[in-house]
Amino acid sequence: MKLNRRRKKMEGKYLVLIIVLVVFILIGFISLSVKDDRGQTFIEKGLKDIGLNIQNILYTPFRFVGNKIDNYNDMKRIYKEYKALDESKSKTNLLEEENKELKKSVEDLKKLLDLKNSMSDYELVNATVINRNVGSWYNTLTIDKGAKNDVKVGMVVLTGSGLIGKVIKTNFYTSDVKLITTMDLNNKISVGISTDNNMTYGLLSGYDLKRKELLVIDIIDDTIIKEGDTVVTSGLSDAYPKGIVVGVVSKVENDDFGTSRRIRVKPATDFNYLNYVTILKGEISYD
Repeated sequence: MKLNRRRKKMEGKYLVLIIVLVVFILIGFISLSVKDDRGQTFIEKGLKDIGLNIQNILYTPFRFVGNKIDNYNDMKRIYKEYKALDESKSKTNLLEEENKELKKSVEDLKKLLDLKNSMSDYELVNATVINRNVGSWYNTLTIDKGAKNDVKVGMVVLTGSGLIGKVIKTNFYTSDVKLITTMDLNNKISVGISTDNNMTYGLLSGYDLKRKELLVIDIIDDTIIKEGDTVVTSGLSDAYPKGIVVGVVSKVENDDFGTSRRIRVKPATDFNYLNYVTILKGEISYD
């Protein structure tokens, strides 16, 4: 009995739902079938308005969902286009950086060739930098030439632009080079400053890491020194031959104690970028 009652109730609900849908459909059909170009009765106008309202109510959720789907598709398309542009930009930037690296390498190799022509009195051994520790970036580096190539401690190392340091340790296949930018205060190098009318001398001693400048102290006289004057090795010591370019004067100032002049020198070589270097071998003559 209970099952029959429930079944009748369900059948009644379905019947009501079907009737309502049929009524909505008929009203909608009537509202669409009524032409606007003839006179309409009050009932027809009412039925048409009711039909249109019902259509609007029924279609609103579908329009809402459709708009959301369109918005999602647009956002998805825009995101794909953005990703494609971003990847293209990244690839372009990477190619530009690689191109800069290649150009710099070619320039370095050309300078090494010019160096070989200008220093024909020496046997030159070209080498590649194979290791450079971040903790001692401006102190030392390792090159791929060693005792096997007759490289010895004390030999001068330079690039096509200028002096970078000297060999302090050799292994069979590699050597360690101490740079002139080292923070070792005992690493002093005698240099000459070429002025308009004279050559004056001082000691290269220290490196200003913040300003990327070498420091020259103990200027021996009152010779006028200007920005842009060339600084070279003096040949007054037994460590470096005469005339190797170190850099150019960037500023003349008093030292920390205000008792003498100090010169700031912009290095001829970019110490942030060292790939290829040359070792000077053979007899070094001093004047």
